[in-house]
Amino acid sequence: MEKPIAIVTAASLSLLLAATFMSAARAAAPGPEPSGQELAFDNRKGNCLACHAMPGDPKAVTSTNVAPPLVGMAARFPDRSKLAIRQERDSDRHGDQQGRGLRLRAVNARLPSDSRRERNMKRATWILSCLGMLAFSADAMSVSPEQERLKSVQAVQKKYPDIKFEDYVYGALAFSADAKAQYDNMMAFPPFESEIDKGRALWETPFRNGRHYADCFPGGGKNVAGNYPYYDETMKKVVTFEMALNQCRTKNGEAAYKSSDMNTMGLLTAYARTLSDGMLMNVKVKGDGALAAFESGRRFFYQRRGQLNFSCASCHVGHVGEILRTEYLSMLPGQATHWPAFRGGDYALFTLQRRYSACNQLVRAVPMEIGGEEYNNLEYFHSYLSNGLPLKASVFRK
Repeated sequence: MEKPIAIVTAASLSLLLAATFMSAARAAAPGPEPSGQELAFDNRKGNCLACHAMPGDPKAVTSTNVAPPLVGMAARFPDRSKLAIRQERDSDRHGDQQGRGLRLRAVNARLPSDSRRERNMKRATWILSCLGMLAFSADAMSVSPEQERLKSVQAVQKKYPDIKFEDYVYGALAFSADAKAQYDNMMAFPPFESEIDKGRALWETPFRNGRHYADCFPGGGKNVAGNYPYYDETMKKVVTFEMALNQCRTKNGEAAYKSSDMNTMGLLTAYARTLSDGMLMNVKVKGDGALAAFESGRRFFYQRRGQLNFSCASCHVGHVGEILRTEYLSMLPGQATHWPAFRGGDYALFTLQRRYSACNQLVRAVPMEIGGEEYNNLEYFHSYLSNGLPLKASVFRK
């Protein structure tokens, strides 16, 4: 009985806030109405071009093929109210297929004819989705970690049988021979190698007591990163590799680094993880506490969030290998093997959890704390699904 009560409570709160928002919007001074094209093209509003091509409009520049092209919409849907109802119905079905039981409790009412009130109703629907009116189906919770991993691998193998399992570590590069060749050329002489050297200097600098990071890990820190994250039964929480580095620091009388600081923890990790290059990912999930943390990470991965109502799975399970704007969408297995990574034209350093934060911002969701419990559990789930694949840290990604 607890889950229905929780959903009803969330629904009541969401409806109250939505009603407040709509009242305030009606009271606001009217402004110029944006055109349909402006709403569709603006990535802060409709953002249609992120998923849909529009072959009939030369201004609609996109390479995406994630969703069906928007062709002849006016002829197909002359009645706008029926189009709005169709959009709500499709959203529910999409949630069932790609969200593994996630369902949007949308406002089930005919949209008013007034354009401003219509837009407010749509915004209220977004509020309902963003406030957590999503529920997991029971069958999603009944799959074991290993069944989850095998299922994710088999889904990619079925869709792309020509891509070798060991090549999943290349992510989106596996779908483009040209992009992979450019990557290989860059990695022959990495332009960010000096940044990795800074991390090596941090690793090799002794603590004030004369000890080193290498003294805190088996084998001097070699071939250990693939065992992280793990669930610590004593601490009752997930321990990431970054947390282990900080434990080493505090144990030796040094202040902990901030997990979000790329100039300290980021650089240190960028070098320390290279000591495990080639090691196969080997994350363990044993015991009730570990399983609960894994399930927490799984919930985060499949739960839709943000104004765009995307989950991690929306891209990396449902549309693997397809193009979102100009980029291929990578497969879930292998995603956790190559971090930290140097991204983009300025080679900005990203840890895995910084990438989580950036993804949350892209779907217009408030990001969680880097190094916090939510992202730690997500990394635990995410890393387990890369088990059996080789690590290769400090690489380039777009």
